[in-house]
Amino acid sequence: MKIVKIITVVFLITAVSCAFASDQKISGKAKTDMRSANMYHGQGLYNKSIPMYESILESNPDIIEIHLKLANYFYYPVDDEKGHIDYFKAHSYFTKASESITGVYNEYEEMKKTDEKAAAKFHKKTIKKGKLEEVSENVEKHISSCWVKIFNSSIALINEEKFDEALEALNKLKDIAPNNIKTYKLIAQVYSKQDNPEAVLNTYKTIIEIDPTDIAAIISLAKDYHNNQDYENAIAYYNKAIEAEPETADHVYNAAVCYAGLDKNDKAKEMYIKVLELEPENVNVALNLSSLADRDGDLDETLKYLRIAVDADPENAGFLENYCWRLSNAKKYDELLIYAEKWKALAPDSENATNLINLAKQKLK
Repeated sequence: MKIVKIITVVFLITAVSCAFASDQKISGKAKTDMRSANMYHGQGLYNKSIPMYESILESNPDIIEIHLKLANYFYYPVDDEKGHIDYFKAHSYFTKASESITGVYNEYEEMKKTDEKAAAKFHKKTIKKGKLEEVSENVEKHISSCWVKIFNSSIALINEEKFDEALEALNKLKDIAPNNIKTYKLIAQVYSKQDNPEAVLNTYKTIIEIDPTDIAAIISLAKDYHNNQDYENAIAYYNKAIEAEPETADHVYNAAVCYAGLDKNDKAKEMYIKVLELEPENVNVALNLSSLADRDGDLDETLKYLRIAVDADPENAGFLENYCWRLSNAKKYDELLIYAEKWKALAPDSENATNLINLAKQKLK
């Protein structure tokens, strides 16, 4: 059933094109050559017909029928033989057919401006009789299909670890559709597998030039810069990510880490606080904020963020121990008694916990 369907589609595209091929301006020699080429083609002598078709197009580049015959030849298997299939060539000929069809419509529109009667005759004889609209629709579908087939074959080459071949195909595909981001993302994947970080970065930059809102490319660039400790550039892209997805805590957290890496503690603190607003029980952020506050000698702030960590992870004896010593230093004995007893419950053999409980009780007498 599948083979029958394919043959039907090929026949549809070629047959309807023949209806208007004779109305195109073709030289006498080209008509003779085309009859011979068609004969060879019908007999399956493609080694003779294909070169003849290509030769005819050199002097008659707008013959839609020939473009479609060549496109079909390179797109579909003939007699179950697939060795001649070349989706790049098929795409090229389908595209040229599309351009020639557009030329016919343009000729019709220009004709309407000066001679509506002649235009109506041209439309009936060339466009309507030739079912040009139907042909055009099928051609556009095949153009898209060629792209998909090349793209999928590139993925197969990557899976087979034929990276150079994949890259060659993808670069050609990029020329076909220069603004298709999927192609660039696959190219970046190949460069990554080839351990070419600079090429990966440049490819993601190109993606962002095409679509400044592509969040996947923005994050990839940010992470690459981050991993290479280029914190300034990492921050620039994390900020783009935050602008695009302000509710995503990971973007804000990573920006904070980069600010901290640059010793810009005020900015790091600002970003960590934003993370806590999004994730009030984020232990890592609370600990980082506590550490920054401790560096600044702000004991109250240190305790504030330590308590968030302790309350978020109440079974962590290490957090409790740290918090209790800080409470002792701050002379906050009411709170010390509460948390030292929690610490003791988790670590019954801890002499330090016992000592701090006794200290708190003594101070509260």
